[in-house]
This record gives sequence, C-alpha cells and structure tokens, in this order.
Amino acid sequence: MFVLSCVPRKTPSHMSDTIESAASYSVLGPVTAALNGEIVSLGGPRQIAVLARLLLSPRRVVSMEQLAVAVWEDEIPAQPHIAIRSYISNLRKLLEPHRTNRHMPSCFVNIAPGYRLDIPDEAVDWVAFEKFLSQGRAAYRNQDYLQTVNFLGTALDLWQGEPCAGLTGTETLMGFRNRLGEQRLAATELLLDARIHLGEHKAVIPEIEALIANNPLREKLTELAMLALYQSGRQSEALTMAQTLRDRLVDQLGIDPGQPIQDLEVKILNQDQTLAPRKQVLSQILVPPSLAALPQSEAIQQELDLQATDVSPYIGHAQELHKVQKAIRQLTEAELFIISGEPGVGKTNLIETLSKQLNDTVTFYRSSCLENDSTWLWPWTQILSALAQTLPKKTLKDLLDQHPALVSLLPQLSKTKTNAAESVMPSKAHTFASIDALLETACETKTVLSIEDIHHSDRDSVDLLSFIMQSNRKKKIAFIITYSTTEFHQAAAKGEIKDLARIRPMQRFELNSFSPEDTFELLNEHKPTSSKTSATLHSYCGGNPQMIVETFFASTNDLQLQPNKNVIDLITRRAERLGETTTSVLKTASLLSMPFNLDLISHCHKRTITEIEDATIAAIQAGLLVEEADDIQFRSRIIQDAFAASQSGLEKRQKTRQLRNAETMLV
Repeated sequence: MFVLSCVPRKTPSHMSDTIESAASYSVLGPVTAALNGEIVSLGGPRQIAVLARLLLSPRRVVSMEQLAVAVWEDEIPAQPHIAIRSYISNLRKLLEPHRTNRHMPSCFVNIAPGYRLDIPDEAVDWVAFEKFLSQGRAAYRNQDYLQTVNFLGTALDLWQGEPCAGLTGTETLMGFRNRLGEQRLAATELLLDARIHLGEHKAVIPEIEALIANNPLREKLTELAMLALYQSGRQSEALTMAQTLRDRLVDQLGIDPGQPIQDLEVKILNQDQTLAPRKQVLSQILVPPSLAALPQSEAIQQELDLQATDVSPYIGHAQELHKVQKAIRQLTEAELFIISGEPGVGKTNLIETLSKQLNDTVTFYRSSCLENDSTWLWPWTQILSALAQTLPKKTLKDLLDQHPALVSLLPQLSKTKTNAAESVMPSKAHTFASIDALLETACETKTVLSIEDIHHSDRDSVDLLSFIMQSNRKKKIAFIITYSTTEFHQAAAKGEIKDLARIRPMQRFELNSFSPEDTFELLNEHKPTSSKTSATLHSYCGGNPQMIVETFFASTNDLQLQPNKNVIDLITRRAERLGETTTSVLKTASLLSMPFNLDLISHCHKRTITEIEDATIAAIQAGLLVEEADDIQFRSRIIQDAFAASQSGLEKRQKTRQLRNAETMLV
C-alpha cells in the first residue's frame, strides 16, 4: 500500500489550532494510517468508518449526526455520541502516541456540533491526488507534456482501489467515490493524451482498448484510440472505432457522437497532416518510459531532444535478437520463445525492436499482464480483440454463432453476434476451444503473438498458451512470452510457466546485464562519454541498462553516483512485495560499512536468526542481494544506496544507534 508521508510544516496563522501530526492517511483504496512509515491497526469497521468520514472532510467540522450515519446508516442507536466518543478516544491513542495526557493538543478536535480532524493537506492521499491532477492539467495547457506525464503519473500511482474500500456506501461516501472516480478517469485520459503527444501512440493502444471495454460510451477514450490507431498506420481500425461508438450511442441513447469524434473522422479520411505522429521524445534504446515522468532540467531536456530519432541502432543482447528474428523469418510451424531477465534489463526493448524489424514480413500482436491484476485471460483478451477486428463482418458473425463463448470473453463483439440466445457463462473448455477457433480463422499468414510480464498472469492464461500451441502446431505462429526472473518465485502461475518448458519447438533466452562495452556504446549513443565514466556507471549500476540510463540523465553536469527518486521507488517496491521484515532488513543492511552480518542484524531487529535468514533468502531470490562463496552483499551499489536514500535522517540515526548497540552486545 502506498501511503503518502506527512512532512511537518509550519501552521498557517488562520489555522492556529491545527496540530502537526506524524501520521499519514490513505483512502484511495482501503482506509489506512501510518506513523513514521509503519502501518497502524485501526481497529474495527465502525471505528474505521469514523476516521474515514473525518478524512473526507479534513479541517472541517463533521457533526455527530454525520458521523452516526457513516457508522450505522439507518440503524442509529439511541445514544450514538457515547460510542463515537469512544472511537475517537481509541483513534487518538493509536495515532497520537506522543499525547500522554488528555490535556495535550490533539488532531481530533472536539468542536460543536461534532469533531474536526486537523491535519495538513499532504497527509491525505486524495487531497494530494487532486493537487497533482491540477498541476498536470496546468502543464498540459502549457503544452509541457513531459511534466504532464510526471504529475498525472504521480497522481494515479496514489490509487490502490475503490476509495474507502470495504466500507458501506453511504450517500456521502458514494458521492465521494463517484467524484474521485470521474477525476481518476479524466486524469487517465489526459495522461494517455500526453503520451500520444510524446510519440507513444503504439504503446497506449492496449491500455485505451481496456478502458473502452469498461467505459464503452466514453467518447474521449474512443477519440484517443482513433488517434493512436491512425498514427500507428491502422486507419481502417481507427474509423471502425468511430462507427462502433456511433452504433452504441444510437442503440442505447439515440444520439450521435459529439463534434470532436466527427471532426477526427474527417481528418483521418483526408489524412490530415496535423494528425502525423510525433517523434518519440525518449530513445527506443532501453531508455525507460518512466524517465519521461521525471522533472527535467533544461540541460536534460536538450539531451532528450537529441535522442528523438525515428530509427535507433539496437544495443545489447544483439545475439538473442538475431536468433529470435531469424527463427521467426524461417518459421514453418508454431514455436514458443521464452525471454526472461531482471527488471530493466531490456526484455520490452527487445520485443519493440523485433516488432519494428519484422513489420514487413509478419503480423505482430502485443499484450502485457498487469501487476496485482490477474483478471481471467486478460493478456489474451487484448490479443483476441485486435485479431477479431481484422476479420470481415460476415466471417466474424459466423464464428460467433458457432462459438458464442467468445462474446463472454469479448463483450464488445456482442453487437456483431447474430444469435444472442445464449447467455450462460461458458466452461473453460468451451472458452479455450472458441479462442482456438478464432486464432485458426484469423492467423492465415505468419503471425507473432507476444505476452509480456506473464509472471503477473492468471494460471489459465498460461494453460491456454499450452493448449493453443498443441492445437495450432501447423500454423506459422510465433508465441513470445517474457517474465521477470526476480519476481518469478512469487508468480501465481509459476508451476504452469515451468511446464511450458515441455513444449516443442521452444527456445529460451535469459537476458543478462550489459557488458562494459555495451554500456559504453549505450551512453555514447546519447552523447560523447569517456570510457572512465562509462566504466564507473557500469560498476555502480551492476550493468543494469535502465538504472544506468536513469543515473546518467539525472546528472546534469558532473556524474553523480546516486539513485534518483525513480530508481529508489523501483528498487524499494521490489522489496516491499517480499514483506515488512525483508524491507526492514535491507534498509538496516544498507547502513552497514562492513560486510552483510546476519547476526548483527538479528540482534538489531530483535528477531531470530532464522527469520533474518528467511528474509535474506527472499531478497536473494528477488535479485536485490547476491551470495558469493560465504559472503552476502547487495547486487550492486546503487541498490544499497537506494535503500539508504529511502530512509529519513532520523531513521538512519536510529538504525545506526541500534547497530552500534547490537555490535557492542556481540563483542
């Protein structure tokens, strides 16, 4: 759970009774609170409902009546104020441990006719979301699309699910959810719009199609999809999108699409030059899209502009690229390609380069799995939706009549289906057979189907791949999947992915870190760089190209060997997936000036050596630590620095003191 940290600030004069708090709160998902980064158990659902209602109106008085409705709705007891005061008292004890007696000031202010929660804006995630959204809109109006992506990406990262998830939907809460939900969708649309302006028209298509599936009447999404498709050379599909929206609006509301859709249709038909795709601001060479989300100085912006070329030479893993490319060009039957590697090593870049280089000989379809979202057959839904759009209408109608299970998986096809009698949810076997039939019909020529980050997928998506590989053996289809070696051990479909090794024909490629020579070539592709600087960066980042590029472009003049915020977030998130103990152990170990000492860390954390060993093993599996002979150390210096930089000065001093005490005890 991402919880926005609260930075103490000076109390404004007009809020003289506002008390500074060390707590931070999240309502964009389950209601949570944290003290100094540690999640606090908030008690039962009624007590949480009281806190949630106060968080919806920070620094405003919420009456006893409003609090009672939030807790009991229509079944309010005879004297609700007694229970509410008890809940407030409990919350004070949990969230204000420094408050040793009732006469000390409290953030929970008792003021007629109820209570007020006096906390700064930055302590509540939904207030921060609206602030970042406002900044993103301002940047977009100024045509600063890099900053737009920065602000909106930060805003959307705050979301962890439905606001106040798990609480009963009172009228006030439902209004809050609806308002924030609309703002979230608007922020997503504007972010996608900015990314198209930055030349990412191909990358955003699957994301927009997924949003349209959940918001079929949302005209702005269709407008963005049309623009992205047209700029990707898919003019007919762009026009089909407009017609599909028109049919839905006429059937359900009796209206036509708005003027923006109509104007865009005309421009597409006329191949208006104003719709020409923009050059991608970031190089296709392993420069991660997340780099565009970082605040850029003028010097960095100039460097990024130098990278904006239509075609870039491929750097790193050239041998693997050549082997896959050659195998696909010579494809005579279905074949599976498995590509693995640590995060940031270049799996996505290899797929993108492969797609460009094979564009003249094969049809390429890409999908990706989403972290923390194992929706049934989601990666296949993206591919099948694109395949279905390539079929003539009559062929598609005939296929749907014979295999109605496709409509359950792809509800957007329901308008095409002629026989709507069946509404029973099909079985897994029927669904698999129907998908197989769609591939059999649509893949007449050599085709590549790519699924990225399959370690995030559901089990049935992997089983479906095995099924299709066996039943379409004679088809010229190349199936490419990628997964992260550092997250594989946590994958829900780990067993099913391992079973793919039995499939034949199959080729497996594990992408390793860059060599010093690759690093030198990568950096000099962007600007002249000395071999000494290149070697220093390579060693500091452990040869990880994403971290190399992030560190390189974060240094405006002299090379600064320190992780930027983006790298810190990427690395610490990998640890957070492993649990609180592993994260805490790594933070402590990052402050050690000596080799990794399990006994010392065990004494420092007052945990058994077995618990510390288990946490260390998990970190080794996640690629954060390495074990060489009898020594354990961080995989690279940048990883160690990231964990150190993720802690406040107070945390570091506290842990350093604990380490000294533990060291004294051991001696």
